[in-house]
Amino acid sequence: MSRHRYWGHLGPLARAVDSWRRLRRRTPVWYGVPLFMISVTGMAVMLAWLRLRSGSLWPAAFFHATHNLVIQGIFDGSTIDTGPTKWITTEFGIGMAIIAVIMGIYFWHRPGELPAEPVISPPRPVVRVGTGAPT
Repeated sequence: MSRHRYWGHLGPLARAVDSWRRLRRRTPVWYGVPLFMISVTGMAVMLAWLRLRSGSLWPAAFFHATHNLVIQGIFDGSTIDTGPTKWITTEFGIGMAIIAVIMGIYFWHRPGELPAEPVISPPRPVVRVGTGAPT
């Protein structure tokens, strides 16, 4: 179980501070964590839109995995620190927050492309082992 389960609405903030510390970011916590929270909020709008549009959780899950790989594995490793770089790049910089807010606004204004009713796949019948008959 998460050690933040009793934080209620502050749980996401506690997780952001944990991520910031674990990744040993070079910007102050007062700068990186609020920008991370802004980024997460902007991306949440886009991921919710993907989920509603597709009727599946998988496009949002694949985006999240790909985003983490690209940001943390490729961009962070190939970025040369020129001084102000740490304030702009990474998940804790102003650049990611700006892009995430723009994406959030873009998808927020596209409700017409979502289905009128949520797409929910029908439940599959359960087959009992040994009988071959659905229950």
